[in-house]
Formats: sequence, C-alpha cells, structure tokens
Amino acid sequence: MNPVGATFGGGDAATMMMMKDGVAMGGDLNIVGGGTGFTLMFTFTARDGSVMSAESEPFMCLGQSAALKIARQPRLQLPGAVGVGISIQPIVTVVDSYGHLVPGADPAITVSIAINPAMAELTAGSTPTVRALHGSAAFESLQLTRAASRVEASVPAYEDQTTLTALRFSAPGFRDVVSEAFEVLPLVVIGTQPYSDKSRTITASCSGTVDGCVATLSSIVGVEADRGSADAFKLEKLQSAKLDVFVTCTDLDGAGEAVALFEVGGRAVPTSPY
Repeated sequence: MNPVGATFGGGDAATMMMMKDGVAMGGDLNIVGGGTGFTLMFTFTARDGSVMSAESEPFMCLGQSAALKIARQPRLQLPGAVGVGISIQPIVTVVDSYGHLVPGADPAITVSIAINPAMAELTAGSTPTVRALHGSAAFESLQLTRAASRVEASVPAYEDQTTLTALRFSAPGFRDVVSEAFEVLPLVVIGTQPYSDKSRTITASCSGTVDGCVATLSSIVGVEADRGSADAFKLEKLQSAKLDVFVTCTDLDGAGEAVALFEVGGRAVPTSPY
C-alpha cells in the first residue's frame, strides 16, 4: 500500500533485493515521501518459475511529509438548484511539506459531513469517494438533502446556533481536512404556475391567390401598454407567456378548403380541424 505515491531512493516504485542463505536483507532501502499506512509487498520467484509473495504490516515512514489540501472549497446545494456559481464542487490535492503537488499520489479520498446543523445527508446520486489522479481528486456530483442557511441574528432562537455546513475529507495514511463552512440555500418551489387570463380577439383579412391565401398576425399580436400612459395601445413584445391561439376562417365553404399551416416564430404548429 502506497497512500502518498512514494518511491524508493532511486525514484522507482520497485526495487531488487539479493537473497543469501534464504534471507534477503533490505538495510539499504530508502523511501522518499513520508506518511502513514505504508506496506511493502515482497515477491520471490523460484528457479522452477513458481512465485511466492508476502505483504508486511502497515508502518509509518518519516521524512518528507505529504498531506491533503482542499484546493477548491465546496459550496454544495440541494438537487434542483440553478444559477451560475451557486454550486461549487470541491477539489482535494496531495501536497508535500512545501505545498507542492505530489503527482504520484493516488489515494481514494472520501467526503463526509463534518458540521451538520440540518442533519442532512449526501444524496443517493452523490459520489462520496474519488481516487486521486496525478495527486488531485475532483468531486463532481455532490449534493445535500437539506438546507442550512444563515438566519437573522435578531432571532433569539438562532443567536448561538451554527447554521452552516462543512465537509470532511479523509484518505488512508493522511490526516483529515475540513472545508470552510458554507450555506446550503433552500429552494423556492412554484406551487402554481403563473398565467394570464387576458383574452384578445383579432380579425385579419386573408390575401393571396386562388390556390391559397396568407394572414399575417406578427404585427398585431402584442401586449398593450398602460392605458394611462402616453403610449396607450402601443404594441410591445411578449416577454414570456403561455399563448393559446385559436384561428377560425369564415370562408371555408368550398370543397377541400382548410387551414393548412399555422406558424409561430417561424415554426409550424399542428392545427386541429376547423
């Protein structure tokens, strides 16, 4: 086991030892990169090709230390939260005693909730364990099940209560690190979608050849300005609305005459029989 991606003195991940009288002495072994939770794997190949192996007990290696560092502080949110920058996924790195990235380290880093005032949990879709790649572990799908946001200090019940959340990151052979505290914002759910009950009736003449005619309503459909303003009855663009359009023709009395096409915003809309 090599939690910090350490190497032997020559820079290799493996080394050869000579055996004499059935004993291999490793007095010249030097491991670069300190930490805890190391084990050594010994493999012996006999002359007949058979292979035997044994693993040592875990041990600590002094020297150049390595540690976990939160390179990007988290700010998790509830599922469904939207907005640029509202949710920030953490990045945890392995660094040496000088703060430099240890590219050979590949520990499995696990996140848990260190400060949890709302008794929240990570959602089922979260990935709590990520293996570091080249010394860096990027979490991508962490979300929480309950909000924990700041409250007004004037509310007596919350004067001394911590209402922020923090995460803990741990890996074999390393000391845990805890993130900065952050808010988990509550969601505002729209129970009833807004709508407009305004109804407008527009009459337009149809112009065209005997094979077909066109009625254009793009210059007619709009929203009237405030009737008390100087721009009363001025047509403005619809910003956002659910638009139900009913088209009727008063001159569909010939054989084969029908409304063939209706377009909104340049896109054809299916028409019902008229």
